[in-house]
Amino acid sequence: MDRALRMAALGRGLTSPNPLVGAVVISPSGAVVGSGYHRRAGEPHAEVYALRAAGPAARGATLFSTLEPCCHTGRTGPCVDRIVEAGIARVVIGVEDPNPQVHGKGIQFLREHGIAVTVGVREAEAARLNLPFFIRVRYGRPFVMMKVALTRDECVAETLGVRSNITAEQATSDVHALRAEFDAVGVGSGTMLIDDPELTVRASPQTRPLTRVIFDSRLRVPCSAAM
Repeated sequence: MDRALRMAALGRGLTSPNPLVGAVVISPSGAVVGSGYHRRAGEPHAEVYALRAAGPAARGATLFSTLEPCCHTGRTGPCVDRIVEAGIARVVIGVEDPNPQVHGKGIQFLREHGIAVTVGVREAEAARLNLPFFIRVRYGRPFVMMKVALTRDECVAETLGVRSNITAEQATSDVHALRAEFDAVGVGSGTMLIDDPELTVRASPQTRPLTRVIFDSRLRVPCSAAM
């Protein structure tokens, strides 16, 4: 499951609105015969990539998946059908899918087709990996992260109202890596007027459009702003 979690993480910033999922196929002798991860919404799911890589070796093998395999047809077909067709003997799942279309139903389908299912292996890690997805599905709201740069004496700038760079190079790089995982980035009008940021992703791959938001109830930000 640890390997499946690492595979899932390769899709960071690429799969929204879908969750991050990784899958690994292990032969009866304990050898890894296939692995894969979900790369982009609308493309094959992790289980399908792993089963393709395993080929005939999937028969009688164990499939590890970080998230409960889907059992409904969306932009792709149900993963549970592919698992049954491949002859998988056992499925180990990190965490159940909170999506009402899947929740528990994928597990039930597999068991009804004679496949042994174990649930809850590395559950906390698997759930944490998809915290934004879980919050959106369970509570119907977006996952929000706030970033604040502070000096050691807990100030946000060297001089009030004057642009100053207090973030170290590594921290800036980390921020852009995080930004690449989100669908939108927003700042207040005060930050726009002082810093005039572009609100883009730099030094990190970004394959999806990033929505840029300004919170400006008084319409103070000029049309000539950098973004």
